[in-house]
Amino acid sequence: MAVRRLAAMRVTGLRRREGRVHYPMRCVTSPTFRFCRAAGPIALIALSGCAGGVATIGPPRMPKVAPGAPVPAEPKVTASEVLATASARVAQDDFAGAADALGALPAAERVGVARELAESAAARDPWRAGRLAVAMPEGDPQAAAAEVVVRAMLARDPDATVRWALAATDPAAGFAVRRAVAEQFVQGDATAALERFTAVPISPERDSLLALAAAAWVRHDRTTALAWGRALPAGETRALAISSMGFEIAQTAPERAVDVAETLTEGHDRLKLFSAI
Repeated sequence: MAVRRLAAMRVTGLRRREGRVHYPMRCVTSPTFRFCRAAGPIALIALSGCAGGVATIGPPRMPKVAPGAPVPAEPKVTASEVLATASARVAQDDFAGAADALGALPAAERVGVARELAESAAARDPWRAGRLAVAMPEGDPQAAAAEVVVRAMLARDPDATVRWALAATDPAAGFAVRRAVAEQFVQGDATAALERFTAVPISPERDSLLALAAAAWVRHDRTTALAWGRALPAGETRALAISSMGFEIAQTAPERAVDVAETLTEGHDRLKLFSAI
């Protein structure tokens, strides 16, 4: 067989086309195969030749990975199941455990379960149910439980209800129960409620209760509430009541809150109210 002549091609350097690297080749031809040797990698091209003296080397194929087994979804816990678990813990006086049980539910479902727990406990013993309300998760679940419990307490002993609210020292729980007490009292005889609260010895808890009651009253009956606040003798109690009413009014009618602020004497409360308007 005659020996074929080797055809030499000039190396012109690397070129790029369509994201691939092209190596100019020297090609050697035989009767059965052709092979091209690049300046770097070696490419064997079976009976295909080096078109235009250029071989195209693409990126390596990615290995095929078998799909993994699907991750089983965690079973959804129903509100009824959580209520049963929490109720069992309440029966054992494990109020913190009852609150923890609510964590298995989405936030939107916790309020209803907290309310049902409080209703069941308050029907038996409102004061024991008060411990449950304080232990509930902060926010809407705690507020819902406190509202139910306070209603049951007021039906039995209003004075004891006020003492219970003033004894709550945890910031979040204290705010929730005092707001519930303020709202419930104001829905009855608001004037009598505010006078009851002003007669309580001064303390941070008493001031919180008075402020929440004043805000609730002005929300329900602005004219009467403001008239009562302005009639109070000058002093810290008057300033607290009127500034609380002013802050509540400023949420919806800032222009009217200006008139309220004008009734305050020069000082910190007046400055704070004007800053909020």
